[in-house]
Amino acid sequence: IRNQSTNMTGLTVSTDLLPKMTTTYNNCGVFKAGMRRFPDFIITNQTIYESYETIARNLQQINANTSIQASLGFGDLSFKGVPIFWAPECPAGHMYMFNLEHWSFVVDTFAWFDMNEWSKKPNSPDRQAQILTTGNLMLDNFLKQGVIYNIGS
Repeated sequence: IRNQSTNMTGLTVSTDLLPKMTTTYNNCGVFKAGMRRFPDFIITNQTIYESYETIARNLQQINANTSIQASLGFGDLSFKGVPIFWAPECPAGHMYMFNLEHWSFVVDTFAWFDMNEWSKKPNSPDRQAQILTTGNLMLDNFLKQGVIYNIGS
């Protein structure tokens, strides 16, 4: 079983990103497992994030009747109420939609915050100790996760 995936090869960001986001989001919600049916976290790279903001800005309506200042741009972005973030480590041309209800961090109880003996740091009055922690990030439902790739390629 694989995650939901959408290839945007040959498609444009300006006209095709929002429809592909809608389809991927809805495909992630088809299989009704858990309390949260749809993705609740979206991450992409800075270029796609800024392209999405440009699309949103072009659809924005400015109402100046409540303030004498015009406020352009957005503080935070979201899609269908789901926050969108960007990370420099996110691969170029990718957007990930995650349903975090189906993620868990499983710890190894035999190596959970095990600390070694304190030791003196070389050439310093400070002491140091190392702490060992072992765990694994697990997903229990890949069908609730989505990726859009080759965005803008």
